Amino acid sequence: MDPDRVLGSVRADPLYGRVHRTVREFGMTEQGGAVLAALSGGADSVCMLLILAAMREEEGFRLRALHVHHGLRESAEEDLSYSEWLCGRLDIPFAFVREDVLSIAGRRGTGIEETAREVRYEALERCAQEWDPACRIAVAHHLEDQAETVLFHLVRGSSLRGLGGIRPVSGRIIRPLLFEERAQIESCLRSAGTAWRTDETNADTRYARNLLREEILPLLERVNSGARRHIARAAVEAAETEDYLQKVTAEACRRCTVSTKAGPALSLEALGREEALVQKRILYRALADKAGGEKDIQAVHVETLRGLLAKGGEARLDLPGGVRAVRSGGMLRLMAGRECEEAVREAAQGWPEDASGYCVEVFSFDGDMGRVPRNKYTKWFDYDKIATFPVFRTRKSGDRITVTDGGRSKTLARWMIDEKIPRMVRDRICFPAAEAEVMWIPGCRISAAFKVEPQTRRILQITWSGNGDAGKPDTVKEQDRQTGRMTKQEGQ
Repeated sequence: MDPDRVLGSVRADPLYGRVHRTVREFGMTEQGGAVLAALSGGADSVCMLLILAAMREEEGFRLRALHVHHGLRESAEEDLSYSEWLCGRLDIPFAFVREDVLSIAGRRGTGIEETAREVRYEALERCAQEWDPACRIAVAHHLEDQAETVLFHLVRGSSLRGLGGIRPVSGRIIRPLLFEERAQIESCLRSAGTAWRTDETNADTRYARNLLREEILPLLERVNSGARRHIARAAVEAAETEDYLQKVTAEACRRCTVSTKAGPALSLEALGREEALVQKRILYRALADKAGGEKDIQAVHVETLRGLLAKGGEARLDLPGGVRAVRSGGMLRLMAGRECEEAVREAAQGWPEDASGYCVEVFSFDGDMGRVPRNKYTKWFDYDKIATFPVFRTRKSGDRITVTDGGRSKTLARWMIDEKIPRMVRDRICFPAAEAEVMWIPGCRISAAFKVEPQTRRILQITWSGNGDAGKPDTVKEQDRQTGRMTKQEGQ
């Protein structure tokens, strides 16, 4: 192999000029920069390496190559040897790593194809970081790869972003050959007299991408011979649309996000003014941010979350990633982890969660209604109307509260909804009850079933002084307010 002749032939090929323009258009390299080429030994990566080698002097970047040995095929040793020999002839620094993909896939619980890809990029990232933190990583995806990727995403179910396929530049990853066809790549190599290695597993249609490449795309080309290129062109348009919508979404997020004491939340009123598409993107973005990633988040979760926008009152929804969505007070707040616990504690403030803050007294009443307290946290009840001494507990099925003097009652669940008591604390509130009749929820109304009247003879006074230790409910005392005499009530 004559390196000068090979690189000269590559520069003379029309492919070189197109790739060179792509590199410049997308700013894939920079003067004085570094490029690490992923070299498998196949036609795509060999062609990419030759083109980068041919332009490195003109563009002023340093070039190295890395080969990842996956340990999956016997012929992989020959791929490694060829890659090392080629880099030696081209005077390109070469490195390789060996990985046991089968064992790694077993540990991670992922498929072989997916694991091989992950391992390859992990090795490239390590090598690039060790060489130069600003190093670019060049991979040899081409137009057919783009078409396969778009179809793969489409049939599996994908958002617009997935239909955008592979990007020419993604972080430090660059793809100089992305707009070129495989036939043109192989033609360039043949003109330069350069061989390449063939991965025999590429024809195994048990793998999804191989099936798309070997059988599905050829069928589509029977419909239109330009199917691959048309799909790739559609991917570019989808990617451009996605980029625009990302900007629109970011602006909409700023419009809809408000600061609250509990942290950022989404204004339901502002969300309602956005188009349905933008609403869904805002909610997806908020959910992914709170879940720490997009894994397991599907369109159905976004639609379910969007359903909260149409509901009135309060609502709560548990979502993937340990995220909880709470609709309350015209706001939609997404929480995860400790935020959920803190939100419950915050919402529970001002509500009794156990019996420790209650104090109970029983005393005689002279019928003077002017003495009935108007204190928010002290309530009087007609003790003789109560069939049993009150129990302090949380709600349970069958609980009701009498809301009118005429005896009309509501279920406690309905009453709590009407009173806008936060859903997340409804099961935590501790209150006095006489069997299934709720006597009082501190801060709210008392049951009309036990209201004090002029003919009332004995008063049951219940005071709640907060969650501190203000006396236990079993410290029940009977007090004659005129004599000041107190005695422990019998039977208690």
